[in-house]
Amino acid sequence: MSTEKEDAKPKQVVGLKYEIGEGLPRVILKGSGRIAEEILLRRSLINGPPVVENAELAQQLCRLPIDAEIGPELFHLVATVLAHVFAVEEKVKRRTHG
Repeated sequence: MSTEKEDAKPKQVVGLKYEIGEGLPRVILKGSGRIAEEILLRRSLINGPPVVENAELAQQLCRLPIDAEIGPELFHLVATVLAHVFAVEEKVKRRTHG
């Protein structure tokens, strides 16, 4: 008999960097399992950028090497995530400066 924890896939984390006008988003960090947990812990300690949970996208992005640009097959998914992140960042700016 197996438990839910045994069946669960290890957590994966992928960090993307995107600067408007500088090409496509790039993978800047990635990790799974304990490394992913450590990345998330450190990110929360420094109040880093918002985390968007999308296991399917993380799995696809983990296949890319560090510093690789995303491919055309991921444009739509990554654009959706980036739009969400930009919207959250804008709300935070308004709260802190408004």
